[in-house]
Amino acid sequence: MLLRTVIAVLSATIWWTLAISCTKTKPYTDSAGHAVIDCGKQDLTAIAALAADLGARAALAGHVDWDAIETAAKGAGLGVGSCALAEFLRAIRKQPLPQVAAMTGGPVPDLVALGQAALARVSGGASVKLADGTTL
Repeated sequence: MLLRTVIAVLSATIWWTLAISCTKTKPYTDSAGHAVIDCGKQDLTAIAALAADLGARAALAGHVDWDAIETAAKGAGLGVGSCALAEFLRAIRKQPLPQVAAMTGGPVPDLVALGQAALARVSGGASVKLADGTTL
């Protein structure tokens, strides 16, 4: 129950962050030749809806099912899926989850590493630059 509450808070954090920060989604190549997906206002509604859906999936399941989240993100397309997953991952990075260990009786899963791997697969290896300049 506590994990679901924590994940619901993550969902709310994602929605709020998106509501105040995202701008137009467009892939480009940076000066070093690396592919970058730039998140933006043009896709705000789709990005926010998907990010909220990813959080809801985790909250309802009581855990983060990276396979299901990755499939949903890929289904939304490169820009929207990558940006929504990056926002979800950023929210996880900001939220400490020590309660997970207490609930499961085991170590806290490395959600950041699992999320970063999922993001790399969804984005095709491109970096994802959020509107505030954060790059994942």
